[in-house]
Amino acid sequence: MDLNTCLRGNSHYNKYGLINKKGEVVIPLIYDTIYYWGSWTITVKKDNKCGIIDKKGKEIIPTIYDDVLYRENGLSAVKVGNKWGFIDKQGEFIIPLKYDDVKSFDGYIAIVKIGDKWGGINIQDELVIPTIYDGFDRYNNELAVVKKNRKIGCINKEGKEVIPLIYDGIYNYNNEGILLVMKDWKWGLLDSNGNEITPIKYNYIMYSLIEKYLPVRIGEKWGFINKEGKEITQIKYEVVSFFNEGLAAVKIDNKWGFIDTEGNVVITPKYEDAKYFKEGLAAVKTNGRWGFIDKKGETIIKEKYIDADRFNNDFAIVGILNETKFNNIQDKDKKYLPEELLHKILNPIYNYIDYGIINKEGREVIPFVYNYINLLCDGIYKVKFGKEYGLIFINEGKFIKPIYDDINILDKEDCLIGIKNNGKWGVINKEGTEVIAPTYDCLEPFYEDLAVVGLLDKNKFNRY
Repeated sequence: MDLNTCLRGNSHYNKYGLINKKGEVVIPLIYDTIYYWGSWTITVKKDNKCGIIDKKGKEIIPTIYDDVLYRENGLSAVKVGNKWGFIDKQGEFIIPLKYDDVKSFDGYIAIVKIGDKWGGINIQDELVIPTIYDGFDRYNNELAVVKKNRKIGCINKEGKEVIPLIYDGIYNYNNEGILLVMKDWKWGLLDSNGNEITPIKYNYIMYSLIEKYLPVRIGEKWGFINKEGKEITQIKYEVVSFFNEGLAAVKIDNKWGFIDTEGNVVITPKYEDAKYFKEGLAAVKTNGRWGFIDKKGETIIKEKYIDADRFNNDFAIVGILNETKFNNIQDKDKKYLPEELLHKILNPIYNYIDYGIINKEGREVIPFVYNYINLLCDGIYKVKFGKEYGLIFINEGKFIKPIYDDINILDKEDCLIGIKNNGKWGVINKEGTEVIAPTYDCLEPFYEDLAVVGLLDKNKFNRY
C-alpha cells in the first residue's frame, strides 16, 4: 500500500481531516474516513460508525450509524445493521428502518429497495412508485432511468412510463432534453418525450454536453450529426476528432486532413496523423515527425518533432529523439521504434524522448532536457528530470528545480499545486511560494476551498 496516497475508506492507517487554502485545519484529523463533495454537510466515519458534520466541524448526525447519506429536504438516510430509514434534524426516525437500500430524497421522492426491487416513497413513507424495478437511477430533470426484466426505460416522478422499457441501455442527458439509447447493439437519440431525434442505427455515438456536433459510427466508418439528428457529413471516415475552432481532423484512405461543419474538405488528407486545432494551429505528422499548420494548411512550424502537444496560451510541449537514450534501448525493443510505439512514450522503457517547450514561431523557450512535461495551470508546467519533479513558471521566467517526489494540481482556479517531499505533501501557490509545508501523508484536491488531508496513525499502523 502507498501510504502517501489518500485512500479514504480503504486505508486502515490514516486519520483524516479538512484544511482550507491557507493551510488552517478546519476539521481536525480524527476521522477514519471523510466523504466531502462540496455540500455544506460532510459525511465522516469514526470507530467504524458514520455520521455527518458541517464545515465548522459541528456534529449534525452523531457517528453512531453503520452508514449515512447526506441530508435532503431535512431528512437523512441512515443504516443500522442491514436496514435503512430516515431521520429528521433532531435525529428522530421519520421513516423507520425497513428498507434494504435507499437513495436520498430527490425533491419529495426517495428511491428505496425492498428485497431485490426498487420503487419510490414520499416523505410520509407512502409508496408512490411501486417496488417493481430491478434498477432505479436518480432523477435528472424529472426523468429517472429504470430497469425491469433486463430492459431499460424512463419514468417521471409520478411513476408514469415516459420512455418505454424496450432499450438495452440509456444515458440520461435530460438537462439537454436528450437521451442516448441503445437497442440491439445500435445507438440513437431520443427527446425527453421518447420521440426519435435520430434513427437507432449507429454502432456508436460519441456524446458530449459541450459539443454541438457528435461523431457517429456505422460499421467501421465515422461521420457527424448535429443534436437535431441531421447527418452533416457522409459516414465515410476511418477516424474523426471532435470539432474545434470550426474544423475536425478526419482520416480517410489512411491519411489525415480537416473538414468544416458542413462536411467540406478544408485541408486535403495527406498527413500520417493529426490533432485538432487550438489557437489557430494544429499538430500534424509527416514522415514520422510532427510540426504545426494553420487553417489554410500552410506549414508554420516544420515537421521535426517526435512528439507534439497542442498549443496553450502560445506555448506547446514538444519532444525530440535523444539518440543516446535510443541507442541504449535493447535490440528487441529498438526494432519497433521510434514510429510504431510512440503511444508508449510515457512507459519508462521507452523514455528516449527529451521534452521542451516552443512558441508559435517555433523558437525553443524551454530546452529539451526533460523526461516529461505537463501543463498544470496558467503557464505553470510540471517537469521531470531523472526521478524527480520540478516546476516551470513560463510567464514569469521562474524555475523550481526538480527536487520533489511528485507534483499534482490541487486547484486550477487558484493554481494551487501539491508538492511531495520526503513522503510528505504540502502546497505552493502560483507565485511559487510555499503556503503549506510538506506535512501530510496524503492530500486531495481542493473543492469549494477545502481539501481532505491525512496523517499516518502510528498506533494503528503498528497493530497491522
